[in-house]
Amino acid sequence: MIEITSSQAPPLHSGPEVTTMASLIPDPIHTEVRSHAIHLKHLLVATDFSAAAAVGLSYAKLLARLFHSEITLVHAITSADTDGADDKDERAEWNAASEQLNAERFKVEARGIRCSSVCRVGDPSDILVQTAAEKDSDLLILGSIGHHSLAPSQLGSTAAFIMRAAPCPTLMIGVEATRKNVHLSSFRRLIFASSLRDHMGQALSFAETVARVCNASVDVVHIRQKSDQILPSEVLEHRQKAIVAHLNRAGIPASSYLLAPPAGKSIAEIAEQRGAGLIIFGLEHKALDPSARSTISEVIQLSPCPVLTVPGVA
Repeated sequence: MIEITSSQAPPLHSGPEVTTMASLIPDPIHTEVRSHAIHLKHLLVATDFSAAAAVGLSYAKLLARLFHSEITLVHAITSADTDGADDKDERAEWNAASEQLNAERFKVEARGIRCSSVCRVGDPSDILVQTAAEKDSDLLILGSIGHHSLAPSQLGSTAAFIMRAAPCPTLMIGVEATRKNVHLSSFRRLIFASSLRDHMGQALSFAETVARVCNASVDVVHIRQKSDQILPSEVLEHRQKAIVAHLNRAGIPASSYLLAPPAGKSIAEIAEQRGAGLIIFGLEHKALDPSARSTISEVIQLSPCPVLTVPGVA
């Protein structure tokens, strides 16, 4: 691990606005850094009523309080649960799930958070994607990734499908993050995993917005890839510095790191070392090849904190 730069910024100032500006570096090192306000009005939370799903719901309640969001709980009754069952058994399964959903909803509402629930029969991944579109959700939260009998290969495939198909960013909580179940204090440091393109996407806006709301610092991390060979190291360093400078101007303390492969293990390790409470990725759909799915799977499994994936570059 090589630390390239570390900088401190003045204390955060209050207010809902998010600074929008461009940071330009003379050619050929030209990086445009822009961000805009992120609003999390609606959170869609998947639940199978397991302990792992309960951790996902705890994150949803935390975010709902911070962003004044509404929560919708969604439960999928898979076809395997109802195969061979008669109408009476299916109705009993539905009623039992509905009762559990209502119990969870009442608990959320008791915290002063608006909450609704949805129960459907079908493939969980399809139901999550469809419901997120119908509800115009701003964030999909899955708190049971990597638990039960899901093999690593299935985890990568399932996570990649949801992230590729979901119409909104996705927050996934893996085994290690569930075990540690970090609290609000752990949101004081964020990892922003950047591909260091010459322009930034919505993922940076998420990093900046969460950092402001949680009074957090941000570590800008890049994993050296074969594709980096076409760019001199100083270009990558300057692009990282442009992101750090942008965050600093917004009143957010930031540092930057260039890390060696393997990507998944390196990101999980620095998250552990730095005590990060959230890892933020930007994902291009075309980049979700088998190797990318493997990296996503590994980060979700190994990371001590939740992983937020945002459509677009980072």
